[in-house]
Amino acid sequence: MHATPATAVHCAPFLDDDACEAALDALSRARWEPGRTAEIDGRAASAGPRRSCALTRDVPEDLVARVVAEVTQLGRERFGYTLDGAIADDPPHVMRYAVGDEFAWHFDCGLALPPFGTRKLSFVLQLSDPADYDGGDLELAAYQLGYAPEVLVAQRAAARTRGTLLVFGAFHVHRVTPITRGTRHALVGWLHGPPFR
Repeated sequence: MHATPATAVHCAPFLDDDACEAALDALSRARWEPGRTAEIDGRAASAGPRRSCALTRDVPEDLVARVVAEVTQLGRERFGYTLDGAIADDPPHVMRYAVGDEFAWHFDCGLALPPFGTRKLSFVLQLSDPADYDGGDLELAAYQLGYAPEVLVAQRAAARTRGTLLVFGAFHVHRVTPITRGTRHALVGWLHGPPFR
């Protein structure tokens, strides 16, 4: 089977409900700040995707270590990437999307400035129960294109399932649709590595 935008994404169960609930409980004591897009020379980029959410880097270290280890293994075995791992200047964090929040179409790499230029894999771990919110769908642009529709339909549904880990190339265009009810929490991060050759 040849790789397509549908098959170049890993989407599978990772945490059970109890582990997700424990992570959310730990986050109830976290310090939150407004989510921002990349800054250039200390200023927010003047043009770029709309992003509205809150974020925290106060994430349980054991959870981050477990996810990074899994994504590192997937990156090497399934994607065939050479990876350096997560880096201190670009730590994983949890994004909290409330009513009206969204993140328009964007990709996670491409800026020449560190640390964004060395991002190779993005990951999203769904912590919230999908019954607790409406909207807030994580969508890859490939979902709009019709590649391997049966795979894409399954991925799109699974991405909402609590405890699902979604891993994809940081160059894939993706978005989070506006939240219309409730709150969605997701752990997000990136693994870095040398340039593609």
